[in-house]
Amino acid sequence: MSLLGGAFVLAGTLAIPRRGVWSVTLEVDTDAVALGANTLAVERTGGAAPDVLTGTVIASQEYGGRFQVRMLGGVAQLTRKILQPRQWVGSPTVQLSTLIADLARETGEAFAVAPSVAVPRWARALGVGSQDLTALARAVGYDWRMLLDGSVVLVQETWPAATGDFEVHDLDEVAGVLHVVPDGIALLPGVAIDALRVERVVYDLGDGRAQAFYSRAP
Repeated sequence: MSLLGGAFVLAGTLAIPRRGVWSVTLEVDTDAVALGANTLAVERTGGAAPDVLTGTVIASQEYGGRFQVRMLGGVAQLTRKILQPRQWVGSPTVQLSTLIADLARETGEAFAVAPSVAVPRWARALGVGSQDLTALARAVGYDWRMLLDGSVVLVQETWPAATGDFEVHDLDEVAGVLHVVPDGIALLPGVAIDALRVERVVYDLGDGRAQAFYSRAP
């Protein structure tokens, strides 16, 4: 069972990429769902606390006596707000923390503490913040992802072994998908299952199953 701000979720899909902003589409049993900040709680078994996702409802409409909802992680600006071109020149370098702080200020998104690295200079092209963040992270040897709480973190991929509470039921090598039965949001991208690197996980919030799209370790 899942709840959107206390309202029962009848069906829905949660997509969590290794790099990028997670997204949710839902059908909710309620009279109305307001746009703006909201939380999605995904139940776990055995009395454990639910997994809670913090995001922003960007679309909501009534259809057939229920509400259809689209929600993005965080404040939903990293992939939607167009940022103007800008340049930073170091003296002699520009700290990554300065660039991340400016990006956080312009998008309103919450970022974890940036790694202590620097670049000689940085130029941002016109575009959304996620494009700039991807280019910036790559320039300093990092990647980035959004956590369930909506915050953004820069990481260096090490592909640790997956340790969550889930069972692998099937492997589709043609589609590159592991079919998984998780307890709550038990499997996240950035981990490895044997030699398979989990790139993206899509949860069916109706039947409690998930698909883990993978790449193979070189």
